[in-house]
Amino acid sequence: MLKDDFVPVAIDQWYERRQKDAKGEYYRKVAGQGPRNDFEHTTQGHYACDASGKLLGFNGNHIDVDRVKEMMRKALSEFDQEANADVQAIDPGAPDARFNIVPPNGGLVFRVYSKILSGYEEPKNMHETSFQKSIGQDTFWIQASEKAALIKAFESNGSVPEAIAKRIARFHFIDNTRGEPPRWTVEEIQELSMKVTDGVIEGSVKLSTEDGRRGYEANFCGHIEVDGDEVTRFDMAAEGMFWGDGPHTGAGPKGKFPLAITFTIVDPTKRQNQAIPHGAKGWIEGYYQSAE
Repeated sequence: MLKDDFVPVAIDQWYERRQKDAKGEYYRKVAGQGPRNDFEHTTQGHYACDASGKLLGFNGNHIDVDRVKEMMRKALSEFDQEANADVQAIDPGAPDARFNIVPPNGGLVFRVYSKILSGYEEPKNMHETSFQKSIGQDTFWIQASEKAALIKAFESNGSVPEAIAKRIARFHFIDNTRGEPPRWTVEEIQELSMKVTDGVIEGSVKLSTEDGRRGYEANFCGHIEVDGDEVTRFDMAAEGMFWGDGPHTGAGPKGKFPLAITFTIVDPTKRQNQAIPHGAKGWIEGYYQSAE
């Protein structure tokens, strides 16, 4: 039904509800008809609308299949195909540059996946099962100048540039399998080593909050290949013990649990790889200046 009768779109409403452009206006028009119409707060949920922006159905953050299907069927029953045939395309105009951040020109884009390997108690229902099986996803960006520095490290068998290593540690050695996690601060990086030797990346990391309630200790390894001024391969995997949670990442395993995180280069021209890194949310400059 979702494939055949709808045009599915996934967005981060944190951006859309703030954007001062045609895209933001359309989203606020749709979401404003639902129960979460205070744009100073989250408007998360499932929305169904027609081309004109008329809201046909809403479902909150519920993942229950039957509830979502019910909302979709209701939307289909209220959809007027004939009326929508004459809806004119929206002029996109100039995008709001504050919230339309694009991958760095000449840089590198990576897909990042995270998975809790064990430690959960037996799930009591479908909701718990879905969270326990979930895989966290993110993107990791390197600027063109940093790519050049990474190639030099490869050629000289040296350390990965500090800005790259600390960006990975602060924003990507995280447990994002159940929600939006807190970032690490520079002060919470207790140990970090990331070196390249004959194309092999090796290192370790130790992260911890000041009170010790949240942390991650892991070793990682990978491979990097270079052809001229291009990095043609960068695959890395980290595995270690994580503990603690954040305001939006509760219901994790108790105590310390194994968390694996992988990185691999992807094509930045493909739309699915252009998602903004979670760590850059609202402050791309801070994301790039991760060593400060």
